[in-house]
Amino acid sequence: YTTPEVLTTDYIQKYFNKSTFGNSKEKLAKERISYNKNTLGDIVFAIYKEDTDGKLTLVGTSDTFSYTYNGYGETNLVIKAEHGKFKANASSGVNVKLSLDEQVFEQLTATLSGSTTAHPNTGNYKEAGFKSIRYGKLDVLNTATIKYQVNNGDIFTTKTELETYVNSLPAGTYTITYTVSYLTQELTKTRTVIIS
Repeated sequence: YTTPEVLTTDYIQKYFNKSTFGNSKEKLAKERISYNKNTLGDIVFAIYKEDTDGKLTLVGTSDTFSYTYNGYGETNLVIKAEHGKFKANASSGVNVKLSLDEQVFEQLTATLSGSTTAHPNTGNYKEAGFKSIRYGKLDVLNTATIKYQVNNGDIFTTKTELETYVNSLPAGTYTITYTVSYLTQELTKTRTVIIS
């Protein structure tokens, strides 16, 4: 990939070096460079796994020309050059078809953040989430699927939904069951919530 010329530090410094900008040349150039970095982010290679329905799921990024993918079987990856924060102008991507060895199953493990017993006041529950979720040595905290269930009732898919529900409950003791899924493995963890 090539960084668009108008985004390079050299171009920005030359642009603001014009007499039009007077004594503010250096300040304006630094502000523009900072703005671009904070708004667009650095250019990276984003690696997406393409599902059979065409949906792309981000599996990693790299700022070099190498990336180690942890997967198995027939896999289609799409690699795009894109900004770390601004995705609308990402490249269309390059498709890479992989034929990997059969899956070697790793152990899925998870550790809750905070205590396994929470003592919030009515309407003040804050979900602590997970400290770690690992598939063998691979950190899957941001890619594993987590479902939440209170006292074997409705299932929630986000921490916000869970917090909203728990904060609507009257004083009492409740059990949150967390179901964590990654690839073909699944595990459960529980937290007791004693609302006063």
